[in-house]
Amino acid sequence: MTKGLDGILAKLTELQVKAPKVARSAVGEVAEQFEQALKVNTPVYFVMDGMHARDDTKVTNFKGGDHGLISKDIGYGRATGWRIHFPDDGTKYQAGQGFEEKTINEMTPKAKEIFASKVKEGLGL
Repeated sequence: MTKGLDGILAKLTELQVKAPKVARSAVGEVAEQFEQALKVNTPVYFVMDGMHARDDTKVTNFKGGDHGLISKDIGYGRATGWRIHFPDDGTKYQAGQGFEEKTINEMTPKAKEIFASKVKEGLGL
């Protein structure tokens, strides 16, 4: 039996092999929650064309299934993705806001908890 959260997360690869359906549900749940947190943390600013980055967040379909790795990408769409690094990283005229890193730091513990509960469920621990 695995003890501790880090030990359970190490079993995530085993979960992808033995119970891919449960692994997909875990990745999907984390991706949805991550997208919601990204929407909350993304600043809204005036844009001439009316498309805000907050309204253009995207979650891709599952990737890496043929290699045994189940994942999804979370980010921004084509309309705003090219310019999002300016407010996030900053320029010589404005300080960086760091909202992408803030979202990652905020969601990491929540993602670990979701993965741990799904590993316990899928592997019967």
